[in-house]
Amino acid sequence: MCKYTCFAILDTSCPIILGPESDIIKLNALLNAKPSDDGWYKVDCKSVTSLPTIRLRVIGKTLKLKPKHYIFQCHQEHLYGTISGWSTMPEPIKIDV
Repeated sequence: MCKYTCFAILDTSCPIILGPESDIIKLNALLNAKPSDDGWYKVDCKSVTSLPTIRLRVIGKTLKLKPKHYIFQCHQEHLYGTISGWSTMPEPIKIDV
């Protein structure tokens, strides 16, 4: 998907992988994930088994993420359904020094 390099934040304390909005929109489109009003991308639960393995390079190592690693079932009061674990990063804060 990325011509050269895409950047993302991998936070080991959270199952969500954050990336630049333009890249995340493209990735979620490839997964047929639809944006929802609550900011998440929802996936048809019937399609999860046919989703691709996604490869990430981290410090020279290739990580293979199967759908079970990046698609989540949520059963919370404000969020219910199957969601993509790929989300957008907030814009960087510019600080004048």
